[in-house]
Amino acid sequence: MSMASLRVRECRDESELEDLYLAIGRQFGERWAASDRRLEEPRARFDGDHELMLVLEDDTRIRGGVIAFGDEVVSMRALGIDEELRGQGHGRRLMELVEARALVRGARRIVLGADHEARGFYERLGYRGKRTMRAKDLPPPGAVRSRLVARAAAVLGHLPSGLPVT
Repeated sequence: MSMASLRVRECRDESELEDLYLAIGRQFGERWAASDRRLEEPRARFDGDHELMLVLEDDTRIRGGVIAFGDEVVSMRALGIDEELRGQGHGRRLMELVEARALVRGARRIVLGADHEARGFYERLGYRGKRTMRAKDLPPPGAVRSRLVARAAAVLGHLPSGLPVT
C-alpha cells in the first residue's frame, strides 16, 4: 500500500463516527460495537468537536483514525490503525494533527489512556503518566504558544479536507 493512497480527513457525521469507532476497534482483541458506552460521549460532542475526530482512509474503506474531544483539556478516546499499516508514521501523523487542532482551539492539555503495548509510542510523543493514564501539557499562554498556534493555524488552514498522509 503506497502512502500516497491514504488520506486523513475529518469525520463527516455521527454515522461515520460509528464506522470510525469500529475501524479503530479492529486492533483490539475484543469486538467493539456501535452501541458501546465508550462511544456515547464522542457522539454527544460530535457537533462541537468533529475537527478532533479524524479518519485515515484509502480508496475503499476507513483504515483507522482517532477520536478526541474537549476544550481546555482534550480527551483522546481512541486511536487505531489497521495492523498492516502500523509502523509507517500514520499514528504519529494523526496525533500531530490532533495536537495542532487542540492548540488552535486553546487546549492546555491532552489526556489519554494507553495499554502497556502502546506506552512507548505515546512516550516518544511526549506523553507521561502512570499505569495506563498519559497526559501531555501544551505550552502555556505566552510567546512560544502564540508562535505555535500561528504556525498550526496556518498549516491547518491550508490543508484540503482530504489530507494526504506523508
